[in-house]
Amino acid sequence: MGDGYLETDWSQVAKDMMAEWDAVEDQEAKEEEKRWQRLNLSTMIFEARLAKKMTQAQLAEQTGLSREVITRLESGKGNPTYNTLAKVADVLGCKLAYVKK
Repeated sequence: MGDGYLETDWSQVAKDMMAEWDAVEDQEAKEEEKRWQRLNLSTMIFEARLAKKMTQAQLAEQTGLSREVITRLESGKGNPTYNTLAKVADVLGCKLAYVKK
């Protein structure tokens, strides 16, 4: 009768640990990609607003959104809805497009 510790399949334990680490790394990579996408979107909104020579307050007024929402959009924070992005795009004269990878 063994003591359990010696009977453990350590190679399987190592494989399981590696799989867990890979899953964590995959999730972290996905989160990093989302952060870059938000930053790219925020840069586009910021540059489009500047090209129209608008302030955040003016954009907020014309979209019916709060200035805080515009600030979050331009800083890459938050998770805007389609309707929010559509309002901003309309005022800035931009089109929204979903591009599949």
